Amino acid sequence: MSDNRNAVEDHENGIRYGGKILSLIPAPEGWFVGTQVSQHNRKTKETTHDTRQIFPLIGWALVDAMFRGGSRETQVEPLFLSDSGAVTHATKFRWEQGAGDVDEDGWSTSVTVDVIPGPAGIPAFGSVPS
Repeated sequence: MSDNRNAVEDHENGIRYGGKILSLIPAPEGWFVGTQVSQHNRKTKETTHDTRQIFPLIGWALVDAMFRGGSRETQVEPLFLSDSGAVTHATKFRWEQGAGDVDEDGWSTSVTVDVIPGPAGIPAFGSVPS
């Protein structure tokens, strides 16, 4: 997503799926959000996975989410710091990563966002250690 895009305006105008935060509450300490971006080629059946990322969970947001097909739903989503340090929620993160997009070569993008407990040894921010 380019910096000049207005997510709320796009959401309200139905240009692209996304979400608008309606309300939020802080999250308890010790929880994280794990993300995984994957690409699947519908023509060759090849699948690739980007490096799994872990970010601190900072809150829970009530989001007016709009999906690719134009449907809308109010749902609770994790609120977390992305790799750029920006505060984001699951629907916006998927939107920014291009979830559901298919290019001319048949590659489609899927994005997983999971809330996970923070066991010892997990960094507070960034890539998962190998």
